[in-house]
Amino acid sequence: MKRTLYFVAGVAAGYVLGARAGRQRYEQLRDLAKRFSERPAVQEAAGIVQAKADELGNVAKRKVRSKMGLSNGVGHKPVVPPPPASAAIQP
Repeated sequence: MKRTLYFVAGVAAGYVLGARAGRQRYEQLRDLAKRFSERPAVQEAAGIVQAKADELGNVAKRKVRSKMGLSNGVGHKPVVPPPPASAAIQP
């Protein structure tokens, strides 16, 4: 289903961008796309996709913060390990 939706959207976008049918045909396609995007099923699918994207973004943010040694609090600095002993300055 998603592939079909992406294909149809791609064909419509390609036609709008590449067509030489004039302004009237462009307006028709724009109105068709607007009516399609206002359908309840499309709005519901967009809401689901947005919620999943937000969830995945939060998971990624937590993983990055964890790898960097940051806590979830504001204003915390990462813990920087001391340099290895071999890097000490020798007289």
